Amino acid sequence: MFGILFALVPWPPGTARAQTGLGNAETEVALALAREYGEVDPHEHCWKATSHEQNWSVSACLKIAQSFRIATPSGVHIYVLLAGKGDSDCHGCGGLIGLFSFAQSGTRWTMEAKAPAEPDGSYGVPTDPLNFQVIEYGPATWGWLETASHYGQGELEERYLVYLPRNGAFVLAGQIDAQRDNAANCVSETKTYSGGGCLNVALALGVDRSAPATDFWPLLLQAFGIHGGKPVAQHFAASSDAESFRYTVPQELDTVFW
Repeated sequence: MFGILFALVPWPPGTARAQTGLGNAETEVALALAREYGEVDPHEHCWKATSHEQNWSVSACLKIAQSFRIATPSGVHIYVLLAGKGDSDCHGCGGLIGLFSFAQSGTRWTMEAKAPAEPDGSYGVPTDPLNFQVIEYGPATWGWLETASHYGQGELEERYLVYLPRNGAFVLAGQIDAQRDNAANCVSETKTYSGGGCLNVALALGVDRSAPATDFWPLLLQAFGIHGGKPVAQHFAASSDAESFRYTVPQELDTVFW
């Protein structure tokens, strides 16, 4: 669904295209990742990583899954996504991803920001690498946009995850509903098995580059689809809060998806 959401404006301004390979940064990126994770596993040819949560942990062997090269007024940057399957395949068990960015200075590359071991996905499998993009969120702020999905009991749910750089780390600055489709759970035109309305609604996301310059601009949200047999076509905005370093989604958006 990710590609469809951007179908009206493919590769909008401020979006980096993925590139294969790291070019002249390959050696230094590999050394930086070895300092972060340890040496490459000689049998599986990947970096071992573990995420420790409050009552559980996820382990995976990470490989480079996607990379983006971006030329900005401040110089050239490379964004690297790592991904690996988790050690459990239960419905609510994900894999791991690692998010990194590197800046070029002369012939050298320096790590700028990282999120080395983030639980992600379900059934032990992380989100498809094609569901990650790098977006210009502010005049000098580039970050990750992930479209994560979950399917259960006849309903598909997708959401946007926004990761922004702060103090050398990529932090989760927003979670926004991206799509909800309960067609497999509907028994009539307007009702589901649980009594709710039948719907298939998606949300296109963009950046409000006309807003005053701050660390990160507000997001423009366009909802479209069908809810309870009626067409949906509404516009919203997610405001950016510099103090909390998060996006705030209007409560009215809940009525579109629920």
